[in-house]
Amino acid sequence: MCGRCWKRRSATVACLILWATTIPGGMVRVSAEDFTVVTKLFSSAQKEPIGENRTIFREGKVYDLPSFGDQVTFFDRANKQFVLVNTAKKTQTQVSFEQLVHYCDWLKEKAVKSNNPMLRFCAAPQFEVRTGKKGTQLLFESPVLTYRVEATTPDEPAIADEYREFSDWYARLNAMFRPQSLLPFPRLMVNQQLAQKKLIPEKVSLRIGSSSGVGESPLELESRHEVRVGLLNQDRERIAWLESCLRKFSEVELVAYQAQDGAEKK
Repeated sequence: MCGRCWKRRSATVACLILWATTIPGGMVRVSAEDFTVVTKLFSSAQKEPIGENRTIFREGKVYDLPSFGDQVTFFDRANKQFVLVNTAKKTQTQVSFEQLVHYCDWLKEKAVKSNNPMLRFCAAPQFEVRTGKKGTQLLFESPVLTYRVEATTPDEPAIADEYREFSDWYARLNAMFRPQSLLPFPRLMVNQQLAQKKLIPEKVSLRIGSSSGVGESPLELESRHEVRVGLLNQDRERIAWLESCLRKFSEVELVAYQAQDGAEKK
């Protein structure tokens, strides 16, 4: 497979890789809700990351900023919605939790009737789940899709709760805005298992088998992440910048926002 094709195929499913967590010393603990997750995604075919995000959790709000690209995401838990911001077009739109639930229900109904083995599996995933001796290594295995997770227990249980809630909703959002990505249901199952154990992943390997119908050879991806408890000055500056964008940018309907996003990718 050529490098360009591999990168495109990797980027298609990279959004399903889970975050991971390490908590370095020297940071000032602010509260359980104030922390930053730095996420890097890798494919087995490349040494450099294929994606990187900084996700800032502050007082029940979440600000997700990619290292490249024009879209940033604001998770507004209080109003049960995401706000998507296109910094190039200076526009924004809202996607409610209710819209995401209805959309994912529709996806599942279509997937269970599909002839594609990956779609059928993702609609109703069935993993053989095994846990390592220490309880922080988990394997979610199937012929179609396999997750290998190395996890840790955060000092504050609320961090795991915050992480799981955002991660679940973000998986649904990706399903709506990345039509070629995997369905969110395997990701939600993995998140549920981790949440029950109050764990946050440190490293996650995702293997998509050749029997999935995604490609002729297996696809392997890995996420490496760290959680930094407390906020740095640059985190606060990013929050202030995004809040400014939310005040100034024009609001558009979801369909119009998706249309402009699609036009940019052509």
